[in-house]
Amino acid sequence: MTSLFSAPHSIRLRATLALLLFTGASGVTQAITLTVTDAATGEPLANAVVAVAGETLQPPLTEPVAVAQENRQFVPHLVTIPKGTSVDFPNHDNTQHHVYSFSPAKPFNLELFADRPEAPVLFDKTGVVELGCNIHDQMRAFIVVTDAAQTAVTGDDGQAEVSLSDSGTIQVWHETMTDNRTMKTISIEPADQTAATIALDVTAPAASKNPFSDLQKRFNAQ
Repeated sequence: MTSLFSAPHSIRLRATLALLLFTGASGVTQAITLTVTDAATGEPLANAVVAVAGETLQPPLTEPVAVAQENRQFVPHLVTIPKGTSVDFPNHDNTQHHVYSFSPAKPFNLELFADRPEAPVLFDKTGVVELGCNIHDQMRAFIVVTDAAQTAVTGDDGQAEVSLSDSGTIQVWHETMTDNRTMKTISIEPADQTAATIALDVTAPAASKNPFSDLQKRFNAQ
């Protein structure tokens, strides 16, 4: 069964990846530890997603993945899934929620509901999906949908372990990236390397006197 890698916003998850070896041009693979950092400060970035292309793709998960609403937050804050996997949105709060996304990979709208929606949502395109709640503006989460051979999420130390061929192409994403709507593609030549650092241009969320986020304002404009 394909492993699911998810990372709650405030809980450390050291990405322990069951390496799915794939054949490169020379048939050689190299285990490598990637450290994802803030390009400006050098600080490690937790909850960065690393995806590695390969000949063998991750099949869809057979059961829906849960992104719950608890204490007026999405739990987990970040989840990665193979393309073709469904996601359920159970509501564990004593108030209704209105979950939606405008992301091109999966625009959807689950109007006011308690308990859980009628059916899970199918995520059949790759990409980054940002979630919001029309009732509680502070609620925000991300679903990263990939068709990669391997997917991992960095821990608090910014590290994740993957396996690369002699010439490997990876995609990396973090919610604080300057453009967090898509994953960034990077080529790595592992050779005899056992470790490499990926520095991302990131930005801190700007303080605003406006009580509505950009995502909420887009919803209100509909």
